[in-house]
Amino acid sequence: MQKRGRLLILGTVIVISIVFCFLFDNDLIRALVSLRNPYLSELFLGVRFIDTEIIVAVLLTGLLLWKKEKREWILPVWATFIATAALSIILKYTLHRNRPFVQGIVTLLPGLIDKASYHLWDFSFPSFDTALVFSAVPIVSKFFPKFRYIWIAFACLVGISRVYFGVHFPSDVISGGAIGYLIGFIIVELEERHGKLRKLHNRLIKLFKKN
Repeated sequence: MQKRGRLLILGTVIVISIVFCFLFDNDLIRALVSLRNPYLSELFLGVRFIDTEIIVAVLLTGLLLWKKEKREWILPVWATFIATAALSIILKYTLHRNRPFVQGIVTLLPGLIDKASYHLWDFSFPSFDTALVFSAVPIVSKFFPKFRYIWIAFACLVGISRVYFGVHFPSDVISGGAIGYLIGFIIVELEERHGKLRKLHNRLIKLFKKN
């Protein structure tokens, strides 16, 4: 009941935040972009390098491989990433919201296209990278509680960087974070109750060892 209460409060805050951002998206992104300076740009470009999909997935998988009793959660982790990616892509190409720099609301951070490979045909809502990083929060919180707040801080930096770059609106980022976290939370809850993905993981390992 306590967990459900916290989730309800968090969901309410997220919904209010998304609505607020949708109303003031343009003003909020202009305000953040106006803070651009060489130091912040280098910080966020560094975050962009670290948070690439492959690095995040490999990092979390490596942490689970580190301890034998946690290895059965590797399949649920990858299921979380795949589900998050699939839903984000479906929403992007269903809603067709153009990125802020495409709409001419702000300029793209100079040199970003070469470094991050953003394209005009890719859509803005929701933020794929933010969703992916936040989808890992429930898993990190469960297995590596000491690193929980470090991961959350990192995930927040990822989201802020997308607005700073001019490639996402604030509402894209908050929505992406909410989507990712919700998918991660649901998969962790389902696995704790039924463990179907963990059982499948163990069967595949046994089958692999036999062969």
